Amino acid sequence: MELQQFGWNLVTIGFLGTIFFTFFESWGYYHQAIMIWKNRSGQSVSIIAFAYLATVFASLLIYGLSTGRIAAIFNGGVLAILHLPILVGLWKFKGYSRLEKFSAVGLISVLVAMVILPYKGEFFLAICFGSLVTLVAQPLEIINNRSAGDVEPKLYVMLVISTSFWIIYAYAINDLPLMIICPISLIIFGTTLYLAIKDWSNPRPS
Repeated sequence: MELQQFGWNLVTIGFLGTIFFTFFESWGYYHQAIMIWKNRSGQSVSIIAFAYLATVFASLLIYGLSTGRIAAIFNGGVLAILHLPILVGLWKFKGYSRLEKFSAVGLISVLVAMVILPYKGEFFLAICFGSLVTLVAQPLEIINNRSAGDVEPKLYVMLVISTSFWIIYAYAINDLPLMIICPISLIIFGTTLYLAIKDWSNPRPS
């Protein structure tokens, strides 16, 4: 679709924006992984939120392959892979609870079913709606711990900017799942960024 409609239009602007900001999101995920491994800690980093985000991007890859949309394939594939060092680091330094282990098995099973069954759009929409619940776990964990801990603000700056371009792209191509999920995700990412910056700007006790 992007190549067929390439030109001076919203489809192309959204497409180029999402490709461009995939690199910046990658930079943010890299710094989040570095923070976890350098500090040997995952304080205030939500395992559920990142596990589900990895599932969202993996499902975006599958959805993109089924619809032939380059931006979805590239963004989903690259960012799904970049979640691996974060999730491994959280496993090593924070540990997964029984519920988190059970959830990981369930998420993998959903992705396998999405690959096998023909209902790619329906699966993607369902996974996206599920993410609206699990992504809230990240700002809630910061609030509950009264600290941003090892949450990397740079990552959420990139997610806010990139999601803004995804909104343009979604409405340009009239893609219903993306039109629903992107604006709500932007609110959640923006809230997490606000909490992280607010904590970072407060003087630390000596």
